[in-house]
Amino acid sequence: MGYETEFKLDVKVPDTMCEHPDKLHIIKQLFKTVVEARTAIDCTGNTFEATKWYDCDAELSAFSKRFPKVLFELTGHGEDKDDFWRLYVINGKTQIQWAIITFPPYNPKLNN
Repeated sequence: MGYETEFKLDVKVPDTMCEHPDKLHIIKQLFKTVVEARTAIDCTGNTFEATKWYDCDAELSAFSKRFPKVLFELTGHGEDKDDFWRLYVINGKTQIQWAIITFPPYNPKLNN
């Protein structure tokens, strides 16, 4: 059985945070290197299907060294309702951030 997660991969230029112009080529290279990536995301980086990619952090970290000036943002949403996170990877270095869900305060002007 196992725990499944939906993944989405963004490939960005770190200075501008814009989509990298070689995103599709980079993802194709990832597919050649990391088998699990092929079951997790499609060729544009969007969710393919929920899957098990337990070593995504280590595998993406190793892969990122081939493209040291590219920022990879891997977003994951697991089976548990509060399992929502983003992994940032650049040149082998990783950082993970967990989503923080907040509600704005009550606004009486919005009453119907």
